[in-house]
Amino acid sequence: MDLIVTHIGADFDALASLVAAKKIYPKALAVLAGSPDKDVREYLYKKPHLIDLKKEKEVDFKKVKRLIVVDTRLAKRIGEAKEALNNRGLILHFYDHHPRTKGDLVGAVDIGGRYGATATILVELIKKKRIKISTEEATLLALGIYEDTGSFTFPSTTPADLKAASYLITKGANLNMVSDFIRRELTKNQVKLLNKLLRLEKRIKINGIEIAIIKLKSSGYITDLVATVHRLRDIENLETIFVLLETKERIRIVARSRIKAVNVGKITQAFGGGGHATAASATIRGMELREVEKKLIEVLKSKVTPEIAPDESLLFKKNVGSLLNRNLPSKITSLLAEAGRIAEEKNFRVYLVGGFVRDLLLGVENFDVDLVVEGDGISFARYLVRRAGGKVTAHKRFGTAVATLPGGIKVDIVTARKEFYEFPAALPTVKEGSLREDLYRRDFTINAMAVRLNPKHYGELVDFFGGWKDLKERIVKVLHNESFIEDPTRIFRAIRFQGRYGFSMDRNTERLVKDALRLKIFRRLSKQRLREEIIAILSEPQPKNAILRLDKFRILKLIHPKIRLSQEIKKDLQIVKTIFSRFASLLKEEDGKRWIVHFLILVQKLSILEVKNLCNNFRLSREQSRKIVKGKENLREIIKKLKESELKPSFLYRTLQGLPVEALLFIVLKVRNRLIEKRVYQYLTKMRKVRIRTTGDKLKKMGYKQGPLFKKILQELLWAKLDGIVKSPSSETKFVFDNFPKD
Repeated sequence: MDLIVTHIGADFDALASLVAAKKIYPKALAVLAGSPDKDVREYLYKKPHLIDLKKEKEVDFKKVKRLIVVDTRLAKRIGEAKEALNNRGLILHFYDHHPRTKGDLVGAVDIGGRYGATATILVELIKKKRIKISTEEATLLALGIYEDTGSFTFPSTTPADLKAASYLITKGANLNMVSDFIRRELTKNQVKLLNKLLRLEKRIKINGIEIAIIKLKSSGYITDLVATVHRLRDIENLETIFVLLETKERIRIVARSRIKAVNVGKITQAFGGGGHATAASATIRGMELREVEKKLIEVLKSKVTPEIAPDESLLFKKNVGSLLNRNLPSKITSLLAEAGRIAEEKNFRVYLVGGFVRDLLLGVENFDVDLVVEGDGISFARYLVRRAGGKVTAHKRFGTAVATLPGGIKVDIVTARKEFYEFPAALPTVKEGSLREDLYRRDFTINAMAVRLNPKHYGELVDFFGGWKDLKERIVKVLHNESFIEDPTRIFRAIRFQGRYGFSMDRNTERLVKDALRLKIFRRLSKQRLREEIIAILSEPQPKNAILRLDKFRILKLIHPKIRLSQEIKKDLQIVKTIFSRFASLLKEEDGKRWIVHFLILVQKLSILEVKNLCNNFRLSREQSRKIVKGKENLREIIKKLKESELKPSFLYRTLQGLPVEALLFIVLKVRNRLIEKRVYQYLTKMRKVRIRTTGDKLKKMGYKQGPLFKKILQELLWAKLDGIVKSPSSETKFVFDNFPKD
């Protein structure tokens, strides 16, 4: 009897290799040793017909004459099948991409070598033997290769892996399904476990390499551990992580590494385990947790070899000097040229950075000049002001300054710096750094470009992180995986840029947003910071797309749990921009805030009390709260009055008096009635500017005694003027004597 087996805790590469081996050895039985990974169990549940798998208890191992082992060479990892190793005359065949280790079995057929996945080895054989495979089999084989090569990002990836994947795509491999299983959202249990791992994580430096070590105890096996450790590595952007899990009978090590300096496969061999250079595990019995940790650190000290830092000169450069001269007003280009000359004279390097560079490349007007200085930014700011005039406001703690120049030009100047966060959602701690470190602390690749201003390099675009490429492809992408954990407000900015420029998040960035939200990261954010980001989105000229994204990520519930993005609200968000365009001059004249109108749209279904509580909760200013509440109070009664066919001007004035312009625009939006819009426009442009000549002093001269009557007389006199009853100072006097006879 021929038997195919793989290792305990089979992953997708192991399962795929089992299926591929069954194609090569069609008469052999196939068995899964122990329990496979959780995702593999789910896959098999969905695809029960893919392969006929036997349970270990269904196999008589004494009858096995040829044992085909895939994805391991270690006897202790093949479960009960190791009984067959005692069979006389047993023939062994091995297919395994792992590096050879002490204790490996040797077979008559033993194929391995430099491959990123065992599935790759077997795909080569299938291709060579011209064995037909189904689209489902091709998909599973691709899934195995993608998993074990980290989607071709692990250092162990080889050209053979890429060729095998390419071949499988020609055979119908479904990459959507591959993506679904490789990049899965965290489950509720995984989120809880992830939070626990984050709390227990500690970092040490060994031979200059930072290594994360987590120790935890559990009463039983944790099924989600491997997937959660993998995700923790991505979220925290860890180069190397070791998780030590102690249960009743054993200690399990799960190790992951991104760098050649730490080969976790070799390190876990010291504990009787093994695996790849990038992913490995071990099981230890008879030792205490602290003993395992102590031994791990000793092994790390002997095995970790420091890496040589990457050459920072390997970056994308192009010259955009012509864009500066063509797209900017002369006063700005003159300023930039002067800044470059000062930098050269005083031995600084100075760069344009941030949104200014992004918008320059997009052709969008933006004159908010931000400069980064390699050197002392505050000193540079003072040199600039001495040359150009103006004043400097400096903040020594952060190495920043604002230079206010003649003509009202403001320039933000910062010393190139690096940041680190003491805990998620904290404000950053700042230290002096290089340009690259300064750009790396920024939110997205499209905001992490710089333009050098020194004369010999004027207009040189410096792009370490692919921002120019992402700008052309209209992608919002974070610079590192812990970006949203460090600063959750970046989620709002990502959504805002999507809406403003019509960009989309890349798949990894969107996954990181979802992970951060599952960790309830906004709970660590103050209401004030949350408020400012929401206002920034609602202040956009056309925030509808951004609001739709907020709703997709269920962030609108952070404003108020009762907010629902109904079809009515979606329609209001679409139509309101035409209202703004028709009332643009009035909005500017009144310093009206678009965001308040958008806010009123979102909260229109909430009660007055809920809106008042919401304003208090977000600590809106008294004036902001007044405008929002006024937009809600007595709305139906006001609209009912405005709909009356005949309205005296004075009645219209009394109905709308005291309402802020934002509330009036919200009314126009809700009624969508030209007559009412005309009446509101008439009130804003004419009626509220009407003044009477009669004053309190004049009433005294007319023989009236000062008191509450004065207010009534002046009020009714204004209404009479609005209605055309009085038109001149003399008619005002007559109106007063006729309607308010003296005692």
